[in-house]
Amino acid sequence: MMSSLPARFHTMPIGERMRTAVWRSTPWRRRAPKIAALALWTGRGAVRLLDCDQAMGGLLVEQAEPGTMLVQVSSADDDGATLIAAGVLREVWRPAGDADGLRSLDSWCQGFERNRAALLHGVAGFPRRLFERADALRAELLASTVEPVSLHGDLHHFNVLRSDRAGWLAIDPKGLVGDRCFDVCQFLRNLETVPSSVNRRRVDIFCDELGLDRRRTRDWCLVHAVLDACWSFEDGEAYAPRVAYAEQSLLF
Repeated sequence: MMSSLPARFHTMPIGERMRTAVWRSTPWRRRAPKIAALALWTGRGAVRLLDCDQAMGGLLVEQAEPGTMLVQVSSADDDGATLIAAGVLREVWRPAGDADGLRSLDSWCQGFERNRAALLHGVAGFPRRLFERADALRAELLASTVEPVSLHGDLHHFNVLRSDRAGWLAIDPKGLVGDRCFDVCQFLRNLETVPSSVNRRRVDIFCDELGLDRRRTRDWCLVHAVLDACWSFEDGEAYAPRVAYAEQSLLF
């Protein structure tokens, strides 16, 4: 084990080359699903897990080199960047269940349960009907999920890096398990605000490339966006921008 690393970076052999590895340490509760996902993927579609230490809540992962972020592609070719992201998702989606150490989407979406009473009572700037629609869709989508797979959970333009080992690799997964369609949602969020037409096209590309049901994917986008707004609400943060995005997602 390499739990005594004195710094974030350490060089060790991987295959026939020397690569930089990154040591990260946070509470184990947050790291465990991430570690489970990286272990399941064994370097396909994502950086390799090299070591982990439960006592320290740390893990040692391969650093993708040269590490160019996908955002640098999207600035010139948004369709091309979306196709790359679709290819990464195809690699990391593996048949899986809760027993694999991943966190279920049901658990991930508990923000609806925690905030239901307050939001149904009425909160300025957070439309009750929007919450009710997303909450109902959440229950329906979870109940109708078949063949759950391992999910990244946070795939966006800054979490996909170029790698001379394997093209493009995902980093920093949440380590979830559930419906494939959910994994598209975060990719629509992490750049500057774009017209709904841009995100509609991205959804079209993901659905065409990955064989996803378009309506189901759009519905997950609404659930995902309202969940994000719920988190901001309960944390006392400004939730109006997230509510606005959730309303925009109805047009996807």
